Amino acid sequence: MSIANKLLGIFLCLILSACSTPPKAPTTDERTVRQGSGQVEKLCTENPPPGYTSGMEARLKAELPLAGTTEAQAEGVLKNYFDQHPRRGTDRGEDLEKYLFHICEMSNNGGWSAGETERFITLFIDGWTTSKSEAAATPPDPRCTKQLKQGYALRERIDNEYGQSRRAGTFLDRRDEFTAKWGEEAGEWAAETRAVLLQIGGPTAKGRFQNAQTPIGMVSGDVKWNNIRNFLRTRLAALESICKAP
Repeated sequence: MSIANKLLGIFLCLILSACSTPPKAPTTDERTVRQGSGQVEKLCTENPPPGYTSGMEARLKAELPLAGTTEAQAEGVLKNYFDQHPRRGTDRGEDLEKYLFHICEMSNNGGWSAGETERFITLFIDGWTTSKSEAAATPPDPRCTKQLKQGYALRERIDNEYGQSRRAGTFLDRRDEFTAKWGEEAGEWAAETRAVLLQIGGPTAKGRFQNAQTPIGMVSGDVKWNNIRNFLRTRLAALESICKAP
């Protein structure tokens, strides 16, 4: 039996045993919720898992915004979570238990059917365990990491050249020369990176890199230099993410 099936079986046993318990006065640590048209009181589990603090609950609500969603919308939320966190799986079962407890709570609060709740839990466990195994089995493509190293080296060199010219008092006189050269070098690196990503991950990876949004704003310094630096910073952040999860 796979680890995913074992985890699912254990957690479903906890849910079913708790949800089948007759209504009772819950303790302060227990969470009473209502489900279905009959408004029958049920407990998601007998107690929240260890470490399920108010801070953890707030974090899970932000990461998995399931409150008020329909069953169809909830599935999209879960899939989007693993699109955004492809390496979330860990070897520590405690974290997974907290996520599953949160899903169960949202299921009861939202009145989802038992079948859909079971399917969502299976979907989450599969995503969690799959992302963990894939992360261990698939190292970053060396072509991607090569472009990443070259990009960081280019940004560092441009920053050094900018700083040295400012200290030497030569930047203002040669501003157009410097910024034109830096802009051309950044553009060449970006074009080469797009070509590499097209080979590695196809149009999707290329588009993620090319369409990365450059933030508005600047640090103190020359505007043209800052724009080039922002361009590189944004593309490097996108490329780093792509290299980890192409």
